[in-house]
Amino acid sequence: MGQDKPNDKEMQVIIKAKELAAYTLGITSNSKNFPKKFRFTLVDKMQTRSFNIYESLLEANRTRIENKIIRGDLQTKAITYCEELQFYIELSLMNNIITPQRAEFWSGLVTDIKRMTIAWRKRDKDR
Repeated sequence: MGQDKPNDKEMQVIIKAKELAAYTLGITSNSKNFPKKFRFTLVDKMQTRSFNIYESLLEANRTRIENKIIRGDLQTKAITYCEELQFYIELSLMNNIITPQRAEFWSGLVTDIKRMTIAWRKRDKDR
């Protein structure tokens, strides 16, 4: 109780973050996609960042708009996690772990979430 009712865009970004986490987990858990030698370095970081994105956005959505600083910090954290995950995707591409097509699709998912979160944060600041 006492929470702001999220609008469609805010809910959509959380839905997309769930999809990103599921996609990331599916791709990175398959040793045909990511060899085991990357399990405790790159794979762990990618999975963690995708979960962090979802968790930060969910927490931001559950934080009352009156707590703009906390909510904004959570949104900024999610944006930073997106940028970090983008780096790991690029690194995977540069090391020929993933194909350019997979990198483009995966990066597109992350970019969509990042853009939506930036827009959400701006709307909150303008309130």
